[in-house]
Amino acid sequence: VKVENAKPFFYSTVKKEFYFDDLDEDDDEEFEVQPGSIAILPIKGAILKYSQWCGPMGTKTMGAYLDEWKNSENIVGVLCDFDSGGGQCSGTPELASKIKSFPKPIVAYTDGMICSAAYWLASACDYIIANEYCDDIGSIGTMAKGVIVDGIIEKAGGKIIEEYATASTEKNNTFRELKKGNSKPFIELDLDPINERFHKMVKTYRPQLNESVFTGISYCISSDALKQGLID
Repeated sequence: VKVENAKPFFYSTVKKEFYFDDLDEDDDEEFEVQPGSIAILPIKGAILKYSQWCGPMGTKTMGAYLDEWKNSENIVGVLCDFDSGGGQCSGTPELASKIKSFPKPIVAYTDGMICSAAYWLASACDYIIANEYCDDIGSIGTMAKGVIVDGIIEKAGGKIIEEYATASTEKNNTFRELKKGNSKPFIELDLDPINERFHKMVKTYRPQLNESVFTGISYCISSDALKQGLID
């Protein structure tokens, strides 16, 4: 990907420490986007579907920026600046699809991490560049972690009531089985299908990937990530 005589710029919302709640029509008024500009999209911290009041930009907002930038005559390309260990799968394939179909050059760069859900997004870019001293790249896999606090509440004197309608025999079944110590339904019905979609999309975007990376392994040395096809 090569863009001649391009000048990088930031939107004001992106400039504010990379934290904001949503697109604001007034935010761009102070900026005059020059012809040949490259838009910089920071993808930092946890990948979440919706922007947080005091946290990362959500994938919905990122997608809205891409929709705006693809229609701007003055923007000739996008640099996605990554430093993320991953996050929420909800909303991630939607943004990855937007990145893949973006009609202008779009490049991923990191001097930190591109892992898990972040790699799902980066894999859709035309090119992935890593700083020689980046932290970690890969972790193409799916996991979930949570805490069941029922015992704490009950020990403190609280009583938890959870009842289901007669016909709702399968409602929340995977979670109910988890509480009983049976993780098999949750893995097979929730985690595995998400993981299969993750692998399928990433393999489509980057067919040069070594099959071994789909175990979830990650690499803290960029030259090793390059050998596996994770970066360019």
